[in-house]
Amino acid sequence: MRAALLLTLVALAGCGSSGDGDGSARFEEDGFDITFEYPEEMKTAGNVRLAAGAGSTAKATEGLRYDKRNVIIVQRYDLSREVQNADDAKPEFDRLVKQLSSTGGAGIIGETGGFPFIDYAGLMVRGSETRLIALFDDDVEYLINCQSTPKRRADIDKACEQVLTTVEKK
Repeated sequence: MRAALLLTLVALAGCGSSGDGDGSARFEEDGFDITFEYPEEMKTAGNVRLAAGAGSTAKATEGLRYDKRNVIIVQRYDLSREVQNADDAKPEFDRLVKQLSSTGGAGIIGETGGFPFIDYAGLMVRGSETRLIALFDDDVEYLINCQSTPKRRADIDKACEQVLTTVEKK
């Protein structure tokens, strides 16, 4: 398996998102076999460019934003082998995360929506606090990258948690 990490947003050009009346919108993008809810006030973003990374290249990238520095980026990576247990992938991810940020603790392993995951919180990357969540669906990895400034940190933290608790297979 070759793990993948890319982060640090450079630019997001946005368009509107559609909500379902309960304050939430649903992520259902082409190229992704997952869906999840996020705050309706966030806008979808095209033209996502990343300034720093480690690992392989994403097959698909989409963004959600409050503004250009307070974002959630979702990426899909095809892996060379299946990951059934996040413990197996953790040592490689720990090394990649340390290349990107000297802050933050070790990743926490969990499961949500039937997906094993590794969650890295409290990372500082280019002036943004970053939380990375790597979800595994057999030989596919979905990297959820939640970035915030101090002003919108609570909003991004809440949105990131909503994504994590509502994610499911399409």
